[in-house]
Amino acid sequence: MERGSWNHPGALIHGIFFAALLSSHAKNAKGMVIKMQKYLLGIDLGNTKTEYLLCTAEGDFVDIYNVGSPSRKTYEVLIKGVKEQLDVMLKRNGISGDGIEALGIGLAMSYKPKDKEELESLIKKIIGVNKLDISTDTGHGTYAYWLGRGVGIYSFVSTGDITMGLSNENKWVTVGGIKLNVGVEACGDVLYKKALSMMYDYYCRCGKNSVAFPSILSLTGLDENDFHKSMKAGMGTYKSKGKAINMLMDDAAQAGDEVARALFEDAGVIAGRNAAGCIREMTFKEDAARNKPVPIVLIGSIWNRLIYNGMRRAFMKTVQELSGRTCRFKMPEAPPVAGSVFKAAELFTGRSVSGDFRTKVLNETALKSTEKEMAGFSKDGLENAELLRFLVTVKHNRPNVAEKLDIEGRMLEAVSGYSELSGFDSDSICKYLPVITSVMSDNSARAFRYFISAYQAGSVPKGDLQKLISLFPPDTNLNSLENWL
Repeated sequence: MERGSWNHPGALIHGIFFAALLSSHAKNAKGMVIKMQKYLLGIDLGNTKTEYLLCTAEGDFVDIYNVGSPSRKTYEVLIKGVKEQLDVMLKRNGISGDGIEALGIGLAMSYKPKDKEELESLIKKIIGVNKLDISTDTGHGTYAYWLGRGVGIYSFVSTGDITMGLSNENKWVTVGGIKLNVGVEACGDVLYKKALSMMYDYYCRCGKNSVAFPSILSLTGLDENDFHKSMKAGMGTYKSKGKAINMLMDDAAQAGDEVARALFEDAGVIAGRNAAGCIREMTFKEDAARNKPVPIVLIGSIWNRLIYNGMRRAFMKTVQELSGRTCRFKMPEAPPVAGSVFKAAELFTGRSVSGDFRTKVLNETALKSTEKEMAGFSKDGLENAELLRFLVTVKHNRPNVAEKLDIEGRMLEAVSGYSELSGFDSDSICKYLPVITSVMSDNSARAFRYFISAYQAGSVPKGDLQKLISLFPPDTNLNSLENWL
């Protein structure tokens, strides 16, 4: 055998060493060997959507990718679906999967040891990352925001609803998240059904009317003249419209509608009972002795996308009344997938993440994810009214991000093409958002209904009355309004 041939044992050993070196190093333009960038990956794998967050090992933001969740037919099908989605994100950033040093993944089905072992094996085999931390999605979400020892309550209300708590005695408590409608009555999947039930009450059982009902009729195709029959015929179609139904009820609640407000306030009480139940099951002895407030984090699309604040107020009041404890509430600005990156970072370094690292990831992720969401409205061709609604949620729920991205300026820009809205500043846009977005959508009938509802609720001061009336036909004046009422 010739010396220098790649079949020579010594050459084989040399080749293996050189390949290992190349896996973490590359050459620059001058031919010098440089260290390749290492990456940390976080995945928040929910029931309806999956979010991927990619950062450098130093905590610099690289990309965030939000997409529908892959099929859960089997665990292998699920992880292969995750791999396909991950490849999309890596490809658009020009990154090889070999550069991912550690992975944190939050997955609802990972709480059973047997399931967790199978999932870990599949992730290592299919995705190819050996350093991984797999936990429940709420567990990683909790880790994103809790400070110090992680003691407190985590209220997640989105499509589903679950509340988790950790005491300073390291006791975990969970309320909700089971396959019965127990402890989940505040979630989006139940709220739209309750809204439809309220409509059934009105049309079939002498219940109360809501300013939202005509819009929901139009959205769903239900027949107000034969509501029972049409509702029964359309039973398979409502879930796909659930989010839109909830947003219409949110608009109505902002406009002072009693039925819509009751929907969300009742949900706030239920979510508050869940959180109070967690506190009751945990002693918090040390903190109670110091009268230290219980930290409570609110996360999920229902908490973060509703503009009417009644659900949050009812939640806070209920928690404190039932638990007898003072509480400190936090609305996080970054998505919970950041917690998965923190877990990946700890695996990579072998130590807890520092406060500076945590702050850096949270701040950059909050900013970049919001920018991507805003860009998505233009990309998807959505109307200005939907963008404006999103901007208002950012102003209400992400104040630090709102300031850095000049959200108020963007709100004024969104309405700049509508001459009739030229007299509205950012505060009045927020206050009368349902009326304004209806005008922007060229739905004057809906705009007038919201205006009447707000007027009847006493939330339109005299100084704003003429400005709002000017949005409608010239013959709409204060006298005709009084006659109409």
